[in-house]
Amino acid sequence: MIDPGLHRIAEPLAPEASRLATKPTVRPRLPKAGEKYDILVLSGGGSYGAYPAGIICGWNDCGTMPKFQVVTGVSTGTLVATAVFPGGRFLDDLRTYTSLSQSTLKSGDLWTIKRFPHPFGIGSDSVASNKPLRTILTERYNQPGYFEAVAGEHAAGRRLYVGTCNLDTMRFVIWDLGAIASLGTPESRKLYVEVVAASAAIPPLLSPSRITMTIDGRTFEELHVDGGTARSLFFYPPSDWPGNEEDRKTGTVMLAGARVHVIVSGKIYEDAEGTEPKLVKIVARSVGTMLSALTRSDLARLYSHCQDRDMVFRLAAVPTDYPLDFTASEFNPEKMTKLFHEGYRRTQQNQVWNAEPPERAVSEERVRRGPVMTTTPSKEIGPFDPSATVRPRR
Repeated sequence: MIDPGLHRIAEPLAPEASRLATKPTVRPRLPKAGEKYDILVLSGGGSYGAYPAGIICGWNDCGTMPKFQVVTGVSTGTLVATAVFPGGRFLDDLRTYTSLSQSTLKSGDLWTIKRFPHPFGIGSDSVASNKPLRTILTERYNQPGYFEAVAGEHAAGRRLYVGTCNLDTMRFVIWDLGAIASLGTPESRKLYVEVVAASAAIPPLLSPSRITMTIDGRTFEELHVDGGTARSLFFYPPSDWPGNEEDRKTGTVMLAGARVHVIVSGKIYEDAEGTEPKLVKIVARSVGTMLSALTRSDLARLYSHCQDRDMVFRLAAVPTDYPLDFTASEFNPEKMTKLFHEGYRRTQQNQVWNAEPPERAVSEERVRRGPVMTTTPSKEIGPFDPSATVRPRR
């Protein structure tokens, strides 16, 4: 029980204290000379997570999917990551990803809408409770052998990392789920579920997870939400794992040649669409713009990181020409199933990977000097025709 005399917010740990507090009992396995070393990075993206789910299933059915030494996930990417890491029969959970429907999500089967005493969650911590979501996750992860499989892979040197956002410190937090599963206690399993639920808790729609931490003998309660509010995706390589400086230098050198597979849940550039001059629409488009820009920024940073360490970068995202006619917060089984099969088909036909992130869009390069523009090609930039890409307002 938390001492009421203690401040609820935990101060950020110093780097040395953080490494000491998170040092695993089993050292992560670094790549050996000439060995193929694969890392999977999964982004957030709500219902668009059907696309990476389709890629993984198609890849696995081809028999060419490697056994990833490191798997990282944020938000919907966390749900995919926790199925990929133990592998085997647990991959079947990804095939049911498209079964969630908007009516189910809002009728109370998954979310409990907080209508009273605070309509739409005003005065509460969210619009809906994520308690039913935690129940579903508990049932999924309590399948016979799940935690044992995760712990076994962790003991073999593989790593499963997921991200949340600590609202108290306003910082991105990385969790080592393999280490947590390895503890093998009811409390650790509960924490595992709580962390995954937090990673998928989109504010303000779902309640944040309240996670109790003990630091230097003092107990704090932290509020954690969807890691996508701070990072759309992340890479946590062996060279950054806890250890002495010599280990870190060795890890950096040995990562040369490692393959980093990044799967984005959605498009790199969202489809242009006329925005209705209404508050809800404006807020939704503004938030979507920020999240899309965050994804491109994180991709550019990760690509540079791979270039610096001579690692192979591979990127998959929903193709520009795919008719993505629903939003990331719209759980439509029919549309999600089509998106799942698109990822599955493209993987089977080896049409899913790109070797580098896309360049900035032409519209971001062109400087406007007035209200009149031309579609005449520019020698430096090239043609730009906004009317060809923007859908009219309804």
